[in-house]
Amino acid sequence: MWLLAAILFQVAPFGDDVMNIFWPPDGIAVGMVIAYGPRLLPPLGITIFLWNLAGGKPPVESLVGCLALVLALLAVWQAVWWDRRQNRTTSPIATMVRYHCLTVIPAVVILSIFGSWQFIGQSNSRSIAHIVVIMAISETLGILLFARLSELSIYILESKGPASGLPSASLNPRKLLRATVLMIAMTLAVFALDAAPLPESVHNYMSASRYLTFALIMWAAYRGQPFLVHLAVAVSAIILILLTPKGAYDDTWHLLDHTLLLCSVALLGFLASASMEHRALLADEQRARARRDPLTGWMNERGLVAALAETPRSGYLIGVDIQNIRQIMELIGLLLARQIEKDITTLLRLNVNEGIAFARPCDGFFVMVLPTEANANGCLSRLKALLTNRRYDQGMSSVRIEVGIAVLPLMDRPTSESVADTLATLMLTCQLSSFGQKRGALLPRSGSTGQFSLGDMIKARQGQLVMLEDLKETLQQPSGSPDSPGLWLACQTIQPLKQDVTTYSFEILMRWTLPDGTVRGPAIFLPIAEHYGLMPDIDRWVIAEAMRTFAAIPEKTHRKLSKVSINLSGASISEPYLLEFIQATIRDNSLSPSLFCFEITETADIVQRENAISLLTRMRDMGIRTSLDDFGTGLASFDYLKSLPLDYVKIDGSFIRHLDASLVDQAIVKAICRVARILDLETVAEFVETPRQYALLEEWGVDHVQGYHIGKPVYIGDHLKSIGKNEVRIVT
Repeated sequence: MWLLAAILFQVAPFGDDVMNIFWPPDGIAVGMVIAYGPRLLPPLGITIFLWNLAGGKPPVESLVGCLALVLALLAVWQAVWWDRRQNRTTSPIATMVRYHCLTVIPAVVILSIFGSWQFIGQSNSRSIAHIVVIMAISETLGILLFARLSELSIYILESKGPASGLPSASLNPRKLLRATVLMIAMTLAVFALDAAPLPESVHNYMSASRYLTFALIMWAAYRGQPFLVHLAVAVSAIILILLTPKGAYDDTWHLLDHTLLLCSVALLGFLASASMEHRALLADEQRARARRDPLTGWMNERGLVAALAETPRSGYLIGVDIQNIRQIMELIGLLLARQIEKDITTLLRLNVNEGIAFARPCDGFFVMVLPTEANANGCLSRLKALLTNRRYDQGMSSVRIEVGIAVLPLMDRPTSESVADTLATLMLTCQLSSFGQKRGALLPRSGSTGQFSLGDMIKARQGQLVMLEDLKETLQQPSGSPDSPGLWLACQTIQPLKQDVTTYSFEILMRWTLPDGTVRGPAIFLPIAEHYGLMPDIDRWVIAEAMRTFAAIPEKTHRKLSKVSINLSGASISEPYLLEFIQATIRDNSLSPSLFCFEITETADIVQRENAISLLTRMRDMGIRTSLDDFGTGLASFDYLKSLPLDYVKIDGSFIRHLDASLVDQAIVKAICRVARILDLETVAEFVETPRQYALLEEWGVDHVQGYHIGKPVYIGDHLKSIGKNEVRIVT
């Protein structure tokens, strides 16, 4: 390459000297050494030495010139690669300036001092200082115009990626062919205009070659390829040199003018190339941002799909889906919810060390890619133990995350479409696995590993959506009865233990009769309603229908009612106008607020304690009684009993079910009873199913009991009729 360039560019004379004002071979050598490294220096030195001998130079001068160039190239290579190893994050223009300073200054200094020595004895009309200046100009222009061009050419020919901080070297072959044809056409046009039979004064002042070469550079800049810009700059410089009349450089001012013109052409090209690089870096950064999740730094959905499609491999995808992420955002705020997600990100990174990729495709959904040899089931079990029932306390607020975790095999040769389908299936599996952990799960398990067949998942998903739509339609209808399709109210007796039963208390429950006569319990449809945000509508429906039912019963039955308990979900507690709705419903049905007791669940719903305290306080001010349901299962402390304005505390049935045999359950129940008495709260024990449990609770001072031993849930209409007739069974 150096030899070919030396032969082709021996066409720019400078008076009677053998030196050239424009010497591209050394610039080409600089670019090639930067691209290939110092291994090029030995063959390059031998080639230059032989070239000088063939040109008639004495061996000593040839050797000096050869060593000077080799030393200059080594210094340039060291300087450029030292700079690139610094990984500076500066602007592209600053990077381009550093590049040309590090290539031009060391090479020009070394070659001007040592390389010009070989020409001193051959020039009869120039002083040593003049020769050094000419040498400096020649090397400067050659390196400025050809070093970067030759480096980019090597990257393109060998399909190598460019060095850090430099613009992309990729170029479409078709674009390159079109650019070459256009440059040849413009070069011929320049020569044609210059050779046109125009007056000499017009030639001197029009300078057609200058304008057309600038137009060539602007076209290359418009095409948006750094390689084309550098090529256009080099072609423009060659045209200007070739069109310079022989002997024109004898005039010092013409020499300076032409040198400044060539430097201006090079500067224009550098600025255009740096602008393109800046635009390319911004585009790369934008593409990277489009594939990265800003919260975690992991891949987002687009990045994960692209990464899996671009690097086909087999393995497993593990998904972690925070089911209640939107409720968390609404209840404790977006900022705190993001902090929870960051914490989960850290936990996943520390506990899934087999992962080859991490992603957060959407809010609350995390994906880990595991290789085939990884223990996917062991990782799945570890994550379930780590994340299940995990609670976060934020000041006065506390929230428990509900997660679904699942694993799916990754296809051997995935495409973008198949990866997207796999991610959708993984998210669905996570959702269904969370339902599978709740009572009345719709999803049939296909083994002990927690994995499901695609057919089962699709059927379960369709069943959920159909049930959800049916439930929405049923909520538009009034309460029915067990014999007619639709939702209806049931109730279960709550019996006091410390006083004679002269009045009756019970809890309102829900049932759903399907068109085929099947009755669904709340454990079947309430988890789905909660997941899809339907609980506030259900709570309002229950309140409205319960009030309407009590408004229709006779006065003598009213007098026999002591307390009617109605459950409220956590989503309803957070609604700002819930209390106004309750007030209006009680007032419109001419009922007494003291008849009702609203139960809130401790397990997952009291996430904003201040809001809960405000709601319960206002209820008690109205005369409504309040109760804390399922106490003991939500990992909350007894501080809840002290801080919340309550009348009752309901001991969760998990402590009552095995009360006969479990000493731990007995100790917990006794402790709850003691604390409740100190706080002047009445206790209610649910799931009482045996006489032994009844006797123990009575002995320990529990105030009320509820369960199958007292009475099973029945249709509220039948129960109210039994109360009116004094036919309700009393357990003694």
